Amino acid sequence: MFQEQLGKVSKNGYFQYIKSRPPASVESNRRAKGVLISSLPIHPTMFPHYKPDPLQTLIQQMHSFRPKSVSISQLDCKHYEFTFVNL
Repeated sequence: MFQEQLGKVSKNGYFQYIKSRPPASVESNRRAKGVLISSLPIHPTMFPHYKPDPLQTLIQQMHSFRPKSVSISQLDCKHYEFTFVNL
């Protein structure tokens, strides 16, 4: 019973804080929109709990892939095997 009342009081206090705090400035909103959340580093206290997304890891590896000095114009299709993978 006491915990329920304490939860209700803290919830009401938080809502009052939300209602009474000043709004963010236009400049602050502009800066916040310019931040890429995916490029932010992981906080050191959260790092042990972090599990990278396998899809994002694959995409990052694809972006950084560089073929071994063979351009498309030099490619001889008769000597290469192509395998297709469904993702």
